[in-house]
Amino acid sequence: FYARIDGKKQEENNRWIFNAQWFYGTNRSVTNRNQFNARFTRDWLKNEDSRWFYFVRGEYQFDRFRGYESRASGFGGTGYTIFKTDDVEVNTRMGFGGTYEFGDVNEFTPEALFGGSILKWQLTERAAITGEATWYPSLEDSDKFRITSRLEWTYKLDVASGLSLKLGVQSEYLSQSVGDRDHNDLRYYGALEIKF
Repeated sequence: FYARIDGKKQEENNRWIFNAQWFYGTNRSVTNRNQFNARFTRDWLKNEDSRWFYFVRGEYQFDRFRGYESRASGFGGTGYTIFKTDDVEVNTRMGFGGTYEFGDVNEFTPEALFGGSILKWQLTERAAITGEATWYPSLEDSDKFRITSRLEWTYKLDVASGLSLKLGVQSEYLSQSVGDRDHNDLRYYGALEIKF
């Protein structure tokens, strides 16, 4: 089961992006996946002539089957728009912050953030691609880092009603995992999307 809500608002010098998603799965009536993620990002855009912007980001993650169980993160930094047209926008981000894990593990890790995102790529009038990849290296341990990535394809089934088909893949790689858990958590999904 996969459910998600996205929100975006852009004004002349500000952009707010919010999303929350939940993955739930069972195998022979036994729960084997229960993950929730929510993230809020605010960008301060300088002006139309500048490609630079500033951002803050907060994120909460719950995963019943990971060592951290719950994780809260906060980051701030600067971003740069590499390319922007009416059909394509590609951004990069660099910042600093940290992550606090609580559950089986209770610890704070100061981290850096290096990421890039395809905010939009309008392939045709109906089809579009979005995606991002972010590397979070620990500032205390060079062997500890995590990488998150996402790639999605959306196709408008009915332009008038805002109904679309969305197919995507997400990955979270942890350089250090607890016990015999896999380092990489890969998720494929498909959903019907309604814009309002």
